[in-house]
Amino acid sequence: MKNPSFFIALSAGLSFFAPHAGATNSNVSGPDVREGVAVEWRMGSEYDEDSPDRYQQRLHINYGLSETFDLRLITKQEQREGGHLEYRATDAEIKWQLFEDETDGFDGSVKLAYSMADGDDGADSARLFWLYQISRYGFTFRHNSLLGTQLGSDAEHTPTAEMRWQAMANIWQHHSLGMEMFNNLGAVDDWAGYNAQGHRIGPVLKGKLSEDVSYQTGLLFGISDDAPDIGLKFFIGTRF
Repeated sequence: MKNPSFFIALSAGLSFFAPHAGATNSNVSGPDVREGVAVEWRMGSEYDEDSPDRYQQRLHINYGLSETFDLRLITKQEQREGGHLEYRATDAEIKWQLFEDETDGFDGSVKLAYSMADGDDGADSARLFWLYQISRYGFTFRHNSLLGTQLGSDAEHTPTAEMRWQAMANIWQHHSLGMEMFNNLGAVDDWAGYNAQGHRIGPVLKGKLSEDVSYQTGLLFGISDDAPDIGLKFFIGTRF
């Protein structure tokens, strides 16, 4: 890592201000798989007029077994307004890259994720992702489709659906600026109306701080009644 002092200072500064807000740290995932180990820290804060503010943080550890298969372990913590930071869940994921841009004209992967919730924090869940990306002339477009269900004695077994979108343009060296959208569509057997679904949109900036250190930051604005009014996210990670 070329800039360890910058990495530490930036992480410390963000962890100071973040817990005073609240949480949205989801990503429009890329399908590309790289061999090796990567670690990423994520924070997200949400503000909503009708709900308590919320802060979440995650630690991601990735292990690329090859250029085709990737394993990820995630630990999640959450702090609601007036409360303490508490453990919420541990996730295990496996990603399998099926399509390569060099040979197929796009990158495509499937990902299976299982979330083991804290005993007092609801049911476990499983989700299946389709991840798509195409890059041309300094522009990158990503799409994620998700199907999920809850598991266990406290589960609501109705499958749910979600879509995510991201369009980025390279603006300078290894830095890109763009827009992303998250569409939480809810139960697939009984589609709710638009305002009962979670729809968010906003700008995102991401890139590399050095050869090994990458970042992403963005704002999300709720455009349906069920979505939080505003969210802030920041990710920083490194590869070994």
